[in-house]
Amino acid sequence: EELVAEVSRKCLGSGESVSEELVAEANRRAGLAAACSVAPLEEACAALRLLLDARRDPEDDEKLARGTTQLRYGVYSSTHLLALAYIGELCYWRWAVAAAERECDAALVTLWYRRAVVAAHRYLHTVTVLMCGCGWSIEKARELTRRLRADRADDFGAALQGEVGVEETGAALLKVKEEEEAAAASARVARSHNSTPRASKGSKKGKGRGSCAGR
Repeated sequence: EELVAEVSRKCLGSGESVSEELVAEANRRAGLAAACSVAPLEEACAALRLLLDARRDPEDDEKLARGTTQLRYGVYSSTHLLALAYIGELCYWRWAVAAAERECDAALVTLWYRRAVVAAHRYLHTVTVLMCGCGWSIEKARELTRRLRADRADDFGAALQGEVGVEETGAALLKVKEEEEAAAASARVARSHNSTPRASKGSKKGKGRGSCAGR
């Protein structure tokens, strides 16, 4: 639990680097922990995918313009957007279970890995680009994305091939990171100012006389 917490903290943008080995071990432990929940994970994921596909016609995907990308994702309401966020997390856990098995099925691992990457990307794309400023949290999806990329960097790009908004989402997340770093720097400066001892009234008066004498 401590290892997973440490990886989560670093993946959320603490400014510290996290090694691929550490991420891989955290993912492996996550898979072992969820090994007994394979059926519920698959059932929950299937139910949520049905929700997103209920009103979407797959044959019209190529005809949809950029302005209706959310509908292509199956996002018609906040409920659908929340379902997309949950799908990303459920697919991550199912992938972690498959990858942690001693005799893992490579095709199954790739399937759930791609599903996790795509779902997390679509959620982040919706929240940071298509609905920029909507106020929805990106913490968990961003953490899962970093875990997935760090564990299988070579497969990450392939998983997103054909997805729209990859570069836009990357740029939006970079901007968010820069804003967070700027806010953290400002907070550090404010704390240092608050911790600086203030001169007493007497010393302030003496300092004034000294300044005049020095001139």
